Amino acid sequence: MDRAVSMPSANSFVTNHLSRMGYLVVVLRDSSGGAVLDRNAPVSPQVQAMARAASRLISTVIDEAAVRGPRFDWQNLLLVGHSLGGDSSARFAADQPNRVSSLISLDSRRVALPRAAGIRVLTIRASDTAADPGVLPSLEERSRFGTCMVHIEGSRHNDMQDAGSEQLKAKIVSAIDTFLTPARQPKYACDPDSRLQGLPGVT
Repeated sequence: MDRAVSMPSANSFVTNHLSRMGYLVVVLRDSSGGAVLDRNAPVSPQVQAMARAASRLISTVIDEAAVRGPRFDWQNLLLVGHSLGGDSSARFAADQPNRVSSLISLDSRRVALPRAAGIRVLTIRASDTAADPGVLPSLEERSRFGTCMVHIEGSRHNDMQDAGSEQLKAKIVSAIDTFLTPARQPKYACDPDSRLQGLPGVT
C-alpha cells in the first residue's frame, strides 16, 4: 500500500519533500485547537492539554482521510511535527501506538517521545531550547529503541519552519532523508554526524 504521513503543524519545505518521496501528506492547520497559552501560568501543563486535544483531532482527520483514500496505509503512519505539532504527534503515538510506525519531531519539548520497539523516532533539536525532564529518551533508551537524536548547532527553535534559513532547512531535510531512506540498513538510520555543525548566518 502507499504511504501516509500526518503533520500536526505545517512546514511546506517538509511537506513538499515528503510528497516528492511518495508520501500522501495530511496536514492539520491548527494543532492547538484554538487554545491560547497563558504566559502567566505554567506552560507545560497547557501544552500537554493542547496535545491531548490535538491527538483526538489527528485521529478524526486520519479516519476521514482513510475513507477518501483507502489505498493508502493508514495503520503505519509517519507523524511529523514542529514544537506543539511534535508534542501532539508524541501524544497520538502514546494514545494509538498500533497506528504509528515512525515519528519525526522538530524540537518538541513537553510530551515524552515514544519508547517503543514498534515506533522509530527521529528528533531534531535546536540549540536555544531545552526539553522538559523525561521528554527525550536517555542514551540507553535511544540505543535500545533505535531513536535518532540530531542536534543542529547554532539553530533556533523558531527558525525550524518555512521562515528559517535555507541552510537550516537543508540540514533538516537531510536528517529526514537519512532517517527515511529505505535502502539503508536498518531502514531508519541516523546521520553519522548526529551533531550537525553551526549554520552560516544563524546566531
